[in-house]
Amino acid sequence: MEAFDLRKWTMYQEASGKASEPFLVDQVVVDSRRISSKHALFVALSGANFDGHAFLKHAFKAGARVAIIKKDFQGDAPSGMQLLRVDEPLRALQQIAAAYRMQMGAKVIAITGSYGKTMLKDLLHHLISSQYETLFKQRVSCFSLL
Repeated sequence: MEAFDLRKWTMYQEASGKASEPFLVDQVVVDSRRISSKHALFVALSGANFDGHAFLKHAFKAGARVAIIKKDFQGDAPSGMQLLRVDEPLRALQQIAAAYRMQMGAKVIAITGSYGKTMLKDLLHHLISSQYETLFKQRVSCFSLL
């Protein structure tokens, strides 16, 4: 991922970000086990069987120095980790993804339907990547939420 200045996210200041200073991130993660950068943004998502807020300390130990959390979170957070408080972390992640995509200026291809999506995705990647830079994901992810 190319570096992204969180100030381009429209809710950055409202979430307690400082507009006077650039805040660059080069990785956005929802799983603290996947952090591989000291400039990672950890987004604490919650689901039926998990709460990302429980992994703030692990995310910090892994290198994340900033996290997006629910506004009403009252638990412990590591000293030195900047917390950006929002009503809905998933919505914040979606907004950041949209702002990043606009920064990249990338063209997006959507494939829908009941059958053949994976085969068509693989075929298009093979054809397009010979002339253009492409982003191609093979493993299942949360991109459908973005």
